[in-house]
Amino acid sequence: MWFRAPRMAGVRIVSLLGGVVEVRGLNPMDVAWRMAGALGAECLLFPAPLIVDSAETKRRLLEDCGLNRIVEVARGMDLAVVSCGDIGAAGSSLSQGFLSAEDYRGLVAAGAVCDTMCHFLDSGGASVAHPLQERVMSVGLDVVARAGHVVIASGGARRAAAIRATIARVGCQTLVTDEAAARVLLEM
Repeated sequence: MWFRAPRMAGVRIVSLLGGVVEVRGLNPMDVAWRMAGALGAECLLFPAPLIVDSAETKRRLLEDCGLNRIVEVARGMDLAVVSCGDIGAAGSSLSQGFLSAEDYRGLVAAGAVCDTMCHFLDSGGASVAHPLQERVMSVGLDVVARAGHVVIASGGARRAAAIRATIARVGCQTLVTDEAAARVLLEM
């Protein structure tokens, strides 16, 4: 017997980025699907790899395959929940597990300190110049910044710079973090 939560009228969960093929933790699409199921809400998934082979492939998937619908819906978000990870020599970003060593080194050399939805930011929150940025299947951070309420969920002292860069880039009305990150953020 299956338990099904009552449908919540007018609630839609939207996955803001593509998924990964080899899942070691949680896949972004899985998180959206589970949350929608728990809330009895509609769900709009982003059925694409997180990183594609070219900017042209990204364009074709968005325009020709209908994935631009996700971006359109996201433009009207009331609430966006995002996370961020630190990158660098000892970074803990989940992106380290699926980026090539060459791309990873290039991002660090370009000044990236942060991975927010697979968008790589410098310490001031600006996107770093790197070709990988044009191959990421993710709603843009400008769209996220326009959400009615932005929640950032990330923790650990090592992620304080990433949290700060993400706040600078997309804003933040609610921060969910731990004491270690909070202490470092206050010292910054």
